[in-house]
Amino acid sequence: MNSILLCYILRNKNWEGVKNLINEVDPKILALNMALNGESRIKFYLLEEMAELQKEIIKDLRDKGSQVNILGEMADVYYTLSLAKRYYGITDQEINAVIATKEARAMAEMTS
Repeated sequence: MNSILLCYILRNKNWEGVKNLINEVDPKILALNMALNGESRIKFYLLEEMAELQKEIIKDLRDKGSQVNILGEMADVYYTLSLAKRYYGITDQEINAVIATKEARAMAEMTS
């Protein structure tokens, strides 16, 4: 994502279409990370990064948050989720299928 687009997103809080712009994490980097740090560390990394994102969101709820810090923590969580996907052997197609089911359920609840 280029810096101009990132500035626009941060300034306008316009997240529409961002999911199509997020780059996939390089599988070679994921494999090297897992080899160097050990696969069991993935779970700890993910828990740590999700906790840091939670902390930033809580700060935002108290009007002391920073959009840049939230973005950084979201990127960390996205990266560690990519590690976890690889560790657990979960594919994008499987995740997309579950998301579609959840979206259908949410839509049904909102329109009933």
